[in-house]
Formats: sequence, C-alpha cells, structure tokens
Amino acid sequence: KSHKSMEVENEHHFDLEGQKLLKQRKFSQAQQYYDRIINLDPQNATYHLSKATALLGSYQYKEALKSIQNSHQLKPPTSLTLVLKATGLRRMHLYEESVRCCDKALELDDGCYLAYRNKGLAYETLRQEGKALECYDRALEIKWDDVVSLVGKAVVIRGLGRPETEVAKYLHQALQYCDDCLRRDP
Repeated sequence: KSHKSMEVENEHHFDLEGQKLLKQRKFSQAQQYYDRIINLDPQNATYHLSKATALLGSYQYKEALKSIQNSHQLKPPTSLTLVLKATGLRRMHLYEESVRCCDKALELDDGCYLAYRNKGLAYETLRQEGKALECYDRALEIKWDDVVSLVGKAVVIRGLGRPETEVAKYLHQALQYCDDCLRRDP
C-alpha cells in the first residue's frame, strides 16, 4: 500500500475510534484521538468540531471555542457548528454572546431546535422567563420530544408560580421519553 492510502486508513480508524469514545462519553480519550487525526489532516473542519465536542464534554470551554474557530476558518459555519459554539459560550457564562450565536444559527436554519433550546437555557439563566418559554416552545414545535426543552419549560413555569399540574405535565412527558429511550437502547 502507498504511504498516502495508509494515512487515510489511519485517519478513518482514528475517526471511528474517536466517535465511539464520544458516544461512550470518554471525552479525554476522544480528544487525544482527534489530536492525532488533526495531525494527519489539519485541513479537515469536521475533525476540529469533533475535538471541540470532546473538549466541551471535559469542561475545556476555551479550548473547545478555539477548535470551533479553527473549523470555521476551514469551512463556513453551519447552524450546528454555531450551536456548538453557543454551548461553549453559555457554559462560560457568556449568555448574551451565546444568544447572539444562536441567532446567527437560526439565520442559517430557522428549524434548528438546538438553537432555540440553547437560547432558552441562556434566557432562563438570565432570568428572562418569557423569552425562555418562547424559545422552549419553539424548540418543542420542531422536536416535540426534546427532553431538555421539556424540563427547561417545567422549571421556568414553576418559577413563574404556575400550577404544579402544569409543571408535572412537562416533567412527566420528559420522563416518559427517557423511559422510551432506555427501553429501546438500555
């Protein structure tokens, strides 16, 4: 085999292994794999994003944002890459910046429920309950079984003093979806 084809095989192997580690939530190991892949192919934006996912999972938010920036220099941002960036910003307590990043994602794809969810989480933390509810409702219009949005909505309406039966309705739905997922994939 040629040297180039062996490199491509190695790259593919590392990517598969990295994806497997991400699914297993072994973020530090996944990051190491993606560092190795990026050394083989530093121009691959997807590898930088996968590394960013691993970094977010291991609470290395500034480094994750650098990897996302590297990806955006190689390939124009998409709604999902902007949501990934917004997640890092939100976890760094940069809520307004996170909301602006979600708005950019929604300019690219108004149907990106993850952007609405992320905005809802940011607004909830900023104690802008009305905006948070709007975002959670929009996310749920797009993806009715989004557990994070259901729980977020329950927390916000509880904070607003709404009846416990209304709060329980959303929490019950969220638990029901979690149970369904566990039955399908224990």
